[in-house]
Amino acid sequence: MKAVAKATKQPTKAQARAWLQTVLLPLSRMASVTRNRLEQGSLTYRQHLQGFELLGSSASAISPTVRLNFEQAARYLPELRDLVRAYDDALVTLRDACREAERVLVAHTAMAAAVASAERDVTDLPRYLAEYTINGLVELPSGYSLRELWAREGASLLALRARELAKEFDAIDVARSAATDAAVALDDSLRETMLALADRHGLPVIDLEIAS
Repeated sequence: MKAVAKATKQPTKAQARAWLQTVLLPLSRMASVTRNRLEQGSLTYRQHLQGFELLGSSASAISPTVRLNFEQAARYLPELRDLVRAYDDALVTLRDACREAERVLVAHTAMAAAVASAERDVTDLPRYLAEYTINGLVELPSGYSLRELWAREGASLLALRARELAKEFDAIDVARSAATDAAVALDDSLRETMLALADRHGLPVIDLEIAS
């Protein structure tokens, strides 16, 4: 795959160093984590966030204090902005699909039955069970307070993914595939761009003094 883009004009060594450490490397780490999670089928959707725990947006990767470095780098690397925008938009679409699935799940009669079987009151219990369903968790790790309830009720809620809620979960699958493609494209391009930029200016891709 091609690098993000061939620069329309060449940056200075100082610019290249700054972009590598404050823009390109943080974006690459973000895209790599998202890519690996999505390729493993791990959404990390969290109901209290109404979004993802480990699938980060570009805004979460680039500190506001160095945002202008991104704007400058995008002027030299014209495809960078497009790849980042496509990545962010794909995550928003995936997030919205998960939110819709949560909304429908919480209102479903199977959810009401699961909640009724709980032995104690739990704040936002339907939303927690919807979160587990969206993430496709067959079993909760030991230590989770809802582990026993999920062991009893989880299978009936997970079955909704292929039945009554097939429309909502098909939308999640389509959005997840698109987000994976966007993360792969951004990750691969950034890696090639960082190597090319660092080689051109005799710089390390990762400056250990800055990284530490």
